[in-house]
Amino acid sequence: MKAAALLLCVALFLSGCGMNTKLDSLTMTLTLGLDTDGGKLLSYSSSPVFNKDAKEHTEVIEVNASSLREGRYKIDLFASGRAVGGKIQNVVIGKALAKKKEIPSLLDVLYRDPKNSTTALLIVYDGPVKELMESKQKDKPRLAVAIKDLIMTTAVDKQTVKTNLLDFHRTLFDKGCTPFASEMTRKNGKMMANGTALFDNKGKYVTSLSPKETPFLQLLRKEIKPAIPFTLRTAALTGKKENISVSIEHGKVRYETRYRNGRFQFHVQIDAGVIITEKIADIDISKKQKKLEKMIAHEIKTKTTALVKTFQHHHVDPVGFGLYARAYEYDHWKKVENDWGKAFAAADVSVSVKAKVISYGVIH
Repeated sequence: MKAAALLLCVALFLSGCGMNTKLDSLTMTLTLGLDTDGGKLLSYSSSPVFNKDAKEHTEVIEVNASSLREGRYKIDLFASGRAVGGKIQNVVIGKALAKKKEIPSLLDVLYRDPKNSTTALLIVYDGPVKELMESKQKDKPRLAVAIKDLIMTTAVDKQTVKTNLLDFHRTLFDKGCTPFASEMTRKNGKMMANGTALFDNKGKYVTSLSPKETPFLQLLRKEIKPAIPFTLRTAALTGKKENISVSIEHGKVRYETRYRNGRFQFHVQIDAGVIITEKIADIDISKKQKKLEKMIAHEIKTKTTALVKTFQHHHVDPVGFGLYARAYEYDHWKKVENDWGKAFAAADVSVSVKAKVISYGVIH
Protein backbone atom coordinates (compact mmCIF):
# COMPACT_ATOMS: atom_id res chain seq x y z
CA MET A 1 0.00 0.00 0.00
CA LYS A 2 2.79 2.41 0.90
CA ALA A 3 4.57 1.66 -2.38
CA ALA A 4 1.36 2.27 -4.37
CA ALA A 5 0.78 5.59 -2.58
CA LEU A 6 4.36 6.64 -3.28
CA LEU A 7 4.01 5.78 -6.97
CA LEU A 8 0.76 7.80 -7.14
CA CYS A 9 2.41 10.84 -5.57
CA VAL A 10 5.33 10.62 -8.01
CA ALA A 11 2.92 10.35 -10.97
CA LEU A 12 0.95 13.37 -9.82
CA PHE A 13 4.13 15.37 -9.27
CA LEU A 14 5.46 14.55 -12.72
CA SER A 15 2.17 15.31 -14.45
CA GLY A 16 1.98 18.60 -12.58
CA CYS A 17 5.47 19.55 -13.69
CA GLY A 18 4.58 18.79 -17.27
CA MET A 19 1.71 21.28 -17.11
CA ASN A 20 3.74 24.14 -15.69
CA THR A 21 4.13 27.20 -17.89
CA LYS A 22 6.93 29.71 -17.47
CA LEU A 23 5.74 33.27 -17.00
CA ASP A 24 8.20 34.61 -19.55
CA SER A 25 6.54 32.41 -22.20
CA LEU A 26 3.16 34.09 -21.68
CA THR A 27 1.63 37.39 -22.74
CA MET A 28 -0.68 37.94 -19.80
CA THR A 29 -3.15 40.64 -20.83
CA LEU A 30 -4.00 42.80 -17.83
CA THR A 31 -5.64 45.72 -19.64
CA LEU A 32 -7.72 45.25 -22.76
CA GLY A 33 -8.63 48.26 -24.89
CA LEU A 34 -11.16 48.76 -27.70
CA ASP A 35 -11.60 51.82 -29.87
CA THR A 36 -12.54 52.91 -33.37
CA ASP A 37 -10.77 54.88 -36.07
CA GLY A 38 -12.42 55.59 -39.40
CA GLY A 39 -14.87 52.73 -38.94
CA LYS A 40 -12.14 50.22 -38.03
CA LEU A 41 -12.20 48.34 -34.73
CA LEU A 42 -8.91 48.74 -32.89
CA SER A 43 -7.95 46.21 -30.24
CA TYR A 44 -5.21 46.87 -27.67
CA SER A 45 -3.45 44.59 -25.24
CA SER A 46 -1.25 45.75 -22.36
CA SER A 47 0.78 43.00 -20.71
CA PRO A 48 3.66 42.87 -18.22
CA VAL A 49 7.00 41.61 -19.50
CA PHE A 50 8.64 39.14 -17.10
CA ASN A 51 11.89 38.67 -19.01
CA LYS A 52 14.64 40.17 -16.85
CA ASP A 53 16.64 41.19 -19.93
CA ALA A 54 13.82 43.28 -21.41
CA LYS A 55 14.24 47.07 -21.39
CA GLU A 56 10.49 47.69 -21.34
CA HIS A 57 8.41 46.10 -18.58
CA THR A 58 5.07 46.55 -20.35
CA GLU A 59 4.19 45.28 -23.82
CA VAL A 60 1.44 47.15 -25.72
CA ILE A 61 0.07 45.62 -28.92
CA GLU A 62 -2.39 47.29 -31.30
CA VAL A 63 -4.26 45.44 -34.07
CA ASN A 64 -7.18 46.02 -36.45
CA ALA A 65 -9.90 43.42 -36.13
CA SER A 66 -13.55 42.82 -36.92
CA SER A 67 -14.17 41.41 -33.42
CA LEU A 68 -12.49 40.97 -30.07
CA ARG A 69 -11.90 37.27 -30.76
CA GLU A 70 -10.16 38.04 -34.07
CA GLY A 71 -8.16 40.70 -32.25
CA ARG A 72 -6.91 38.07 -29.81
CA TYR A 73 -5.73 35.88 -32.68
CA LYS A 74 -3.89 38.81 -34.27
CA ILE A 75 -2.33 39.85 -30.96
CA ASP A 76 -0.90 36.33 -30.70
CA LEU A 77 1.02 36.98 -33.93
CA PHE A 78 2.88 39.90 -32.34
CA ALA A 79 3.05 38.81 -28.72
CA SER A 80 6.33 37.69 -27.20
CA GLY A 81 4.47 34.78 -25.57
CA ARG A 82 1.17 32.93 -25.76
CA ALA A 83 -1.67 35.39 -25.00
CA VAL A 84 -3.96 34.54 -22.07
CA GLY A 85 -6.98 36.56 -20.90
CA GLY A 86 -7.86 35.00 -17.57
CA LYS A 87 -6.08 37.75 -15.60
CA ILE A 88 -7.63 40.81 -17.27
CA GLN A 89 -8.02 43.59 -14.70
CA ASN A 90 -9.51 46.35 -16.87
CA VAL A 91 -11.51 46.54 -20.10
CA VAL A 92 -11.29 50.07 -21.54
CA ILE A 93 -13.77 51.16 -24.23
CA GLY A 94 -13.23 54.38 -26.15
CA LYS A 95 -16.19 56.75 -25.83
CA ALA A 96 -16.26 57.22 -29.62
CA LEU A 97 -16.76 53.46 -30.02
CA ALA A 98 -19.31 53.24 -27.18
CA LYS A 99 -21.42 55.86 -28.98
CA LYS A 100 -21.48 53.82 -32.19
CA LYS A 101 -21.65 50.21 -31.03
CA GLU A 102 -23.62 48.33 -28.40
CA ILE A 103 -21.18 47.17 -25.73
CA PRO A 104 -22.54 43.59 -25.34
CA SER A 105 -21.77 42.71 -28.97
CA LEU A 106 -18.20 43.95 -28.53
CA LEU A 107 -17.58 42.01 -25.34
CA ASP A 108 -19.46 38.81 -26.18
CA VAL A 109 -16.36 36.61 -26.16
CA LEU A 110 -15.41 37.76 -22.65
CA TYR A 111 -18.72 36.45 -21.34
CA ARG A 112 -18.92 33.36 -23.54
CA ASP A 113 -15.40 31.99 -23.11
CA PRO A 114 -14.98 30.60 -19.55
CA LYS A 115 -11.22 31.17 -19.67
CA ASN A 116 -11.79 34.93 -19.52
CA SER A 117 -12.34 36.96 -16.37
CA THR A 118 -15.72 38.64 -15.77
CA THR A 119 -14.49 40.50 -12.69
CA ALA A 120 -12.46 42.98 -14.76
CA LEU A 121 -13.49 46.62 -14.38
CA LEU A 122 -15.40 48.11 -17.32
CA ILE A 123 -14.25 51.66 -18.09
CA VAL A 124 -15.23 54.19 -20.74
CA TYR A 125 -12.30 56.36 -21.81
CA ASP A 126 -12.95 59.90 -23.01
CA GLY A 127 -10.27 60.20 -25.69
CA PRO A 128 -8.23 57.90 -27.94
CA VAL A 129 -7.60 54.65 -26.07
CA LYS A 130 -4.17 54.47 -27.70
CA GLU A 131 -2.94 57.48 -25.70
CA LEU A 132 -3.89 55.72 -22.47
CA MET A 133 -2.43 52.35 -23.39
CA GLU A 134 0.89 53.87 -24.47
CA SER A 135 1.12 56.42 -21.65
CA LYS A 136 4.17 56.36 -19.41
CA GLN A 137 3.28 56.85 -15.76
CA LYS A 138 6.70 57.37 -14.18
CA ASP A 139 5.27 58.02 -10.72
CA LYS A 140 2.72 55.21 -10.96
CA PRO A 141 2.82 51.40 -10.89
CA ARG A 142 2.11 49.30 -13.99
CA LEU A 143 -0.70 50.64 -16.16
CA ALA A 144 -3.20 47.94 -15.18
CA VAL A 145 -2.59 48.52 -11.47
CA ALA A 146 -2.65 52.32 -11.86
CA ILE A 147 -6.00 52.25 -13.69
CA LYS A 148 -7.59 49.88 -11.20
CA ASP A 149 -6.28 51.83 -8.21
CA LEU A 150 -7.63 55.08 -9.69
CA ILE A 151 -11.13 53.67 -10.21
CA MET A 152 -11.29 51.91 -6.85
CA THR A 153 -10.10 55.01 -4.94
CA THR A 154 -12.33 57.52 -6.71
CA ALA A 155 -15.31 55.17 -6.44
CA VAL A 156 -14.90 55.25 -2.66
CA ASP A 157 -14.94 59.06 -2.87
CA LYS A 158 -18.12 58.84 -5.05
CA GLN A 159 -16.49 60.59 -8.02
CA THR A 160 -17.16 57.57 -10.21
CA VAL A 161 -18.63 54.09 -9.89
CA LYS A 162 -17.08 50.63 -9.73
CA THR A 163 -18.61 48.36 -12.38
CA ASN A 164 -17.13 45.07 -13.49
CA LEU A 165 -18.16 43.01 -16.52
CA LEU A 166 -20.52 40.88 -14.45
CA ASP A 167 -22.24 43.93 -12.92
CA PHE A 168 -22.73 45.41 -16.39
CA HIS A 169 -24.18 42.17 -17.74
CA ARG A 170 -26.58 41.81 -14.80
CA THR A 171 -27.98 45.34 -15.04
CA LEU A 172 -28.18 45.12 -18.84
CA PHE A 173 -30.48 42.10 -18.76
CA ASP A 174 -32.58 43.28 -15.83
CA LYS A 175 -35.50 45.10 -17.46
CA GLY A 176 -36.01 47.24 -14.36
CA CYS A 177 -32.79 49.26 -14.74
CA THR A 178 -30.10 50.26 -17.23
CA PRO A 179 -26.32 49.79 -16.96
CA PHE A 180 -23.56 52.26 -16.16
CA ALA A 181 -19.78 52.18 -15.91
CA SER A 182 -16.73 54.15 -14.77
CA GLU A 183 -15.47 56.93 -16.98
CA MET A 184 -11.93 58.27 -17.04
CA THR A 185 -9.73 60.55 -19.13
CA ARG A 186 -6.28 62.17 -19.09
CA LYS A 187 -5.52 65.77 -18.26
CA ASN A 188 -2.07 67.32 -18.42
CA GLY A 189 -0.67 63.86 -18.93
CA LYS A 190 -2.30 62.47 -15.79
CA MET A 191 -5.07 59.90 -15.54
CA MET A 192 -8.20 61.12 -13.79
CA ALA A 193 -11.71 59.87 -13.03
CA ASN A 194 -14.31 61.54 -15.21
CA GLY A 195 -17.62 60.57 -13.62
CA THR A 196 -20.03 57.90 -14.82
CA ALA A 197 -21.04 56.69 -18.29
CA LEU A 198 -24.72 55.79 -18.77
CA PHE A 199 -26.06 53.24 -21.27
CA ASP A 200 -29.51 52.45 -22.65
CA ASN A 201 -31.22 49.06 -22.39
CA LYS A 202 -29.29 47.84 -25.46
CA GLY A 203 -25.94 48.67 -23.93
CA LYS A 204 -25.21 51.73 -26.06
CA TYR A 205 -23.64 54.83 -24.51
CA VAL A 206 -26.04 57.78 -24.22
CA THR A 207 -24.56 60.35 -21.82
CA SER A 208 -22.26 60.93 -18.84
CA LEU A 209 -22.55 62.22 -15.29
CA SER A 210 -19.78 64.48 -14.00
CA PRO A 211 -17.77 63.65 -10.85
CA LYS A 212 -19.98 66.19 -9.01
CA GLU A 213 -23.22 64.54 -10.18
CA THR A 214 -22.14 60.96 -9.50
CA PRO A 215 -22.45 61.20 -5.67
CA PHE A 216 -26.17 61.94 -6.05
CA LEU A 217 -26.62 58.90 -8.28
CA GLN A 218 -25.08 56.87 -5.46
CA LEU A 219 -27.46 58.50 -3.00
CA LEU A 220 -30.51 57.60 -5.09
CA ARG A 221 -29.17 54.04 -5.32
CA LYS A 222 -28.97 53.95 -1.49
CA GLU A 223 -25.18 53.53 -1.66
CA ILE A 224 -24.35 56.02 1.09
CA LYS A 225 -21.48 54.21 2.79
CA PRO A 226 -18.80 55.45 2.76
CA ALA A 227 -19.93 59.07 3.11
CA ILE A 228 -21.23 61.17 0.21
CA PRO A 229 -19.40 64.54 0.09
CA PHE A 230 -20.51 67.76 -1.60
CA THR A 231 -20.03 71.53 -1.32
CA LEU A 232 -22.65 74.28 -1.33
CA ARG A 233 -22.74 78.07 -1.29
CA THR A 234 -23.68 79.93 1.91
CA ALA A 235 -24.91 83.18 0.33
CA ALA A 236 -28.37 82.65 1.83
CA LEU A 237 -26.82 82.64 5.33
CA THR A 238 -24.01 85.17 5.03
CA GLY A 239 -24.83 87.25 1.95
CA LYS A 240 -21.40 86.28 0.58
CA LYS A 241 -20.41 83.71 -2.02
CA GLU A 242 -18.59 81.44 0.37
CA ASN A 243 -18.55 77.66 0.57
CA ILE A 244 -19.30 75.05 3.18
CA SER A 245 -18.52 71.37 2.66
CA VAL A 246 -20.59 68.58 4.14
CA SER A 247 -20.87 64.82 3.83
CA ILE A 248 -23.88 62.56 4.18
CA GLU A 249 -22.77 60.00 6.74
CA HIS A 250 -25.96 57.98 7.00
CA GLY A 251 -29.58 58.18 6.04
CA LYS A 252 -32.60 56.47 4.56
CA VAL A 253 -33.94 56.62 1.02
CA ARG A 254 -37.50 55.39 0.58
CA TYR A 255 -39.52 54.98 -2.61
CA GLU A 256 -43.31 55.18 -2.87
CA THR A 257 -44.64 53.76 -6.12
CA ARG A 258 -48.08 54.18 -7.68
CA TYR A 259 -49.78 54.03 -11.06
CA ARG A 260 -52.27 56.82 -11.67
CA ASN A 261 -53.75 58.46 -14.77
CA GLY A 262 -51.93 56.19 -17.18
CA ARG A 263 -48.40 56.72 -15.81
CA PHE A 264 -46.14 55.65 -12.99
CA GLN A 265 -45.67 57.95 -10.04
CA PHE A 266 -42.66 57.79 -7.74
CA HIS A 267 -42.02 59.76 -4.59
CA VAL A 268 -38.49 59.66 -3.18
CA GLN A 269 -38.10 60.50 0.51
CA ILE A 270 -34.51 61.16 1.63
CA ASP A 271 -33.56 61.52 5.30
CA ALA A 272 -29.90 62.54 5.52
CA GLY A 273 -27.61 62.77 8.52
CA VAL A 274 -24.73 65.11 7.61
CA ILE A 275 -21.52 66.35 9.18
CA ILE A 276 -19.67 69.60 8.49
CA THR A 277 -16.30 68.79 6.93
CA GLU A 278 -15.13 72.30 6.04
CA LYS A 279 -16.36 75.79 6.94
CA ILE A 280 -14.90 78.69 5.00
CA ALA A 281 -17.84 80.97 5.68
CA ASP A 282 -17.57 83.13 8.80
CA ILE A 283 -20.77 82.01 10.53
CA ASP A 284 -21.74 80.44 13.84
CA ILE A 285 -23.26 77.21 12.59
CA SER A 286 -24.84 76.27 15.91
CA LYS A 287 -26.94 79.45 15.88
CA LYS A 288 -28.07 78.95 12.28
CA GLN A 289 -28.34 75.18 12.23
CA LYS A 290 -32.01 75.06 11.16
CA LYS A 291 -31.39 77.38 8.21
CA LEU A 292 -28.28 75.44 7.27
CA GLU A 293 -30.22 72.15 7.36
CA LYS A 294 -32.85 73.63 5.05
CA MET A 295 -30.09 74.79 2.69
CA ILE A 296 -28.54 71.33 2.64
CA ALA A 297 -31.93 69.68 2.08
CA HIS A 298 -32.68 72.08 -0.76
CA GLU A 299 -29.29 71.37 -2.38
CA ILE A 300 -29.84 67.60 -2.21
CA LYS A 301 -33.34 67.94 -3.64
CA THR A 302 -32.15 70.21 -6.46
CA LYS A 303 -29.31 67.88 -7.46
CA THR A 304 -31.32 64.65 -7.31
CA THR A 305 -34.30 66.15 -9.15
CA ALA A 306 -32.01 67.40 -11.92
CA LEU A 307 -30.47 63.92 -12.20
CA VAL A 308 -33.86 62.25 -12.54
CA LYS A 309 -34.77 64.67 -15.34
CA THR A 310 -31.51 63.77 -17.09
CA PHE A 311 -32.35 60.07 -16.83
CA GLN A 312 -35.84 60.61 -18.18
CA HIS A 313 -34.61 62.79 -21.04
CA HIS A 314 -32.26 60.02 -22.20
CA HIS A 315 -34.69 57.15 -21.42
CA VAL A 316 -32.31 55.48 -18.98
CA ASP A 317 -32.78 54.27 -15.41
CA PRO A 318 -29.46 53.61 -13.62
CA VAL A 319 -31.20 54.03 -10.24
CA GLY A 320 -33.63 51.18 -10.78
CA PHE A 321 -37.04 52.87 -10.51
CA GLY A 322 -38.27 50.00 -12.69
CA LEU A 323 -37.49 47.55 -9.90
CA TYR A 324 -40.01 49.33 -7.67
CA ALA A 325 -42.54 49.51 -10.49
CA ARG A 326 -42.21 45.75 -10.99
CA ALA A 327 -42.51 45.06 -7.26
CA TYR A 328 -45.52 47.28 -6.47
CA GLU A 329 -47.38 47.76 -9.76
CA TYR A 330 -46.62 44.51 -11.55
CA ASP A 331 -49.66 44.39 -13.86
CA HIS A 332 -48.89 47.86 -15.24
CA TRP A 333 -45.16 47.17 -15.31
CA LYS A 334 -45.66 43.99 -17.35
CA LYS A 335 -47.19 46.02 -20.19
CA VAL A 336 -44.12 48.27 -20.55
CA GLU A 337 -41.24 46.05 -19.39
CA ASN A 338 -39.75 45.77 -22.87
CA ASP A 339 -39.58 49.55 -23.24
CA TRP A 340 -39.19 50.71 -19.67
CA GLY A 341 -37.03 53.68 -20.66
CA LYS A 342 -39.94 55.25 -22.55
CA ALA A 343 -42.42 54.54 -19.72
CA PHE A 344 -40.02 55.99 -17.15
CA ALA A 345 -39.54 59.12 -19.25
CA ALA A 346 -43.29 59.76 -18.89
CA ALA A 347 -43.37 59.01 -15.13
CA ASP A 348 -44.00 61.62 -12.44
CA VAL A 349 -41.09 61.70 -9.99
CA SER A 350 -40.99 63.92 -6.90
CA VAL A 351 -38.29 64.22 -4.26
CA SER A 352 -38.52 65.42 -0.66
CA VAL A 353 -35.51 65.76 1.63
CA LYS A 354 -34.91 66.20 5.34
CA ALA A 355 -31.38 66.95 6.51
CA LYS A 356 -30.01 66.85 10.04
CA VAL A 357 -26.58 68.15 11.04
CA ILE A 358 -25.25 65.48 13.39
CA SER A 359 -21.73 66.85 13.87
CA TYR A 360 -19.85 70.14 13.39
CA GLY A 361 -16.49 68.34 13.33
CA VAL A 362 -13.87 68.14 16.08
CA ILE A 363 -13.40 71.93 16.22
CA HIS A 364 -16.27 74.37 15.62
